Amino acid sequence: MLHFPTSSTHIWRLVRHILIVAALLLQAGCSGGMEPTGDVETGAATGPAVKIEAGDNFFKPDVLAVRPAEEVTVEIRNTGTRPHDWTADELGIGTGTMSPGEVFHATFTVPDQDIEFVCTLHAGMDGTIEVSR
Repeated sequence: MLHFPTSSTHIWRLVRHILIVAALLLQAGCSGGMEPTGDVETGAATGPAVKIEAGDNFFKPDVLAVRPAEEVTVEIRNTGTRPHDWTADELGIGTGTMSPGEVFHATFTVPDQDIEFVCTLHAGMDGTIEVSR
């Protein structure tokens, strides 16, 4: 048989504990548990790179024109006020969660087809790696 607290002090303690646990779970889910994947490093690129701005709800530029089989480095800077990421699933690369002001760079070999990149944290924030032939 379950025993529930009957005094208001016990009930408020229980509610407080539930709220603390819920807040911690929400923070863990939103604060960027995503780690970088693929050939991604923190900081600015040391050589030539295509610069990408990740602002609030946009990438600039949102189309990257590249040639197939070319090795490309992109430098992604979060200029927004919220966390963002830059993910190209078909290339197996992603920055993981970037806090405002953070910079990451990623290097990849361009495939034969166009590739989409997205911010997995914000629907509609996407772009294309457009392969010129």
